[in-house]
Amino acid sequence: MSSRAAHSSEHWDRDDLEPRIAHVLERKMGRRASGAYSARSDRQVTAQLGSLFAHEGLRGVRIGELARMTGGASKEQFAFTLMHEGLREPEAMVLRMDPWMGIVETCRGREAQLLKVFEGIVPVPPLRCIDADGEHLGQPGLITKRVPGNTAPTDIGSNAVTGVGIRFDHWIPKLAPQFLHNLMCIHAFDWRRADLSYFDPPAAGTTQAALRQVNWWTRVWQQDMVEPEPMVTMVERWLRENAPLCARPVVVHGDYRIGNFMFVEPSGEFSAVLDWELAHPRRLSRRSRVVRAAPVRRAARRRRTFDLWPAAARGILRPLRRRCGDRDQSRHHSLLRNPERLEVHHHQQRYRLPCGAREPKSPGHGLDLGGFQLGGVHGSDRPIVAKPAVMNPDVD
Repeated sequence: MSSRAAHSSEHWDRDDLEPRIAHVLERKMGRRASGAYSARSDRQVTAQLGSLFAHEGLRGVRIGELARMTGGASKEQFAFTLMHEGLREPEAMVLRMDPWMGIVETCRGREAQLLKVFEGIVPVPPLRCIDADGEHLGQPGLITKRVPGNTAPTDIGSNAVTGVGIRFDHWIPKLAPQFLHNLMCIHAFDWRRADLSYFDPPAAGTTQAALRQVNWWTRVWQQDMVEPEPMVTMVERWLRENAPLCARPVVVHGDYRIGNFMFVEPSGEFSAVLDWELAHPRRLSRRSRVVRAAPVRRAARRRRTFDLWPAAARGILRPLRRRCGDRDQSRHHSLLRNPERLEVHHHQQRYRLPCGAREPKSPGHGLDLGGFQLGGVHGSDRPIVAKPAVMNPDVD
């Protein structure tokens, strides 16, 4: 192990999480002892909504047209109408609530505060009320007014799922400028003057912003994994060793993509930016700091190159290539230049590490990576093999 690796691993504080994130992850583990999940009935949801609105001071509350919504795969979502003594006509609303167990555990209080502070800066669903700890809804949830619009054009056929595969064709000239403008408004927002009490911003001029994200998702991996994966361990190590300094944290949406905005037809005007649950203050990447008016064909070419691969994947593969020696340099150079070929190669080789690493013959130990262990068959001298995983070259 190099002195740099030893020095770094000794000073990593894996428990440095934002307090609210730590609370959410601890709450998730506490629920695991409470039995299996069962879907809520319409009657249960109606009663819980009535309890929440009564707590808000409304009288004569009537919930109507309750229906589960598709989309928002990590949350339970319901459309409904609200009537009470102060209204002449029903209000159309959306309930966004944590499931008993979800693929992404986040904080509804943080999401609600972001919706509130960004109203009037970018299009967002107007926040109606929040039950951050599930006192009335049974699970944490928030309620917004329902906004008009769609996430995909209705005049273009598509079998898209959660944004993947949506086609915009002739809508691009209308939507692309708004997409970039809203992104710049989010990054330019002065969050220091806003009420974001559910957040604990990272210290400027440090690596804390990046390392807190690594700590968060490492904790999730440790809590949810079925079995250890060497590739994930290597990615975590690379991210820690290469964590960038954050001179001036800004708010990033965390999931700003196709499928997470709505627009109205036929004008094409944005009506809402959705799914703020992963937003947080952090350092902008170089690609985010500079908005380029590049032609679509140039963007299409770049999507097929190594440059658009996730930083973690690039950082792992480069050192592996360097360790291979002259014998495999040309082969791995060609793989790095071709993401499609690299993915096929990974599946064929089952992620056999190309660095010639060998497992130690002393039983009870794996390959030492400076505070991490890559295990295998004890006593074997075969190259270590990690199990296959899907790498998505379109994820940033």
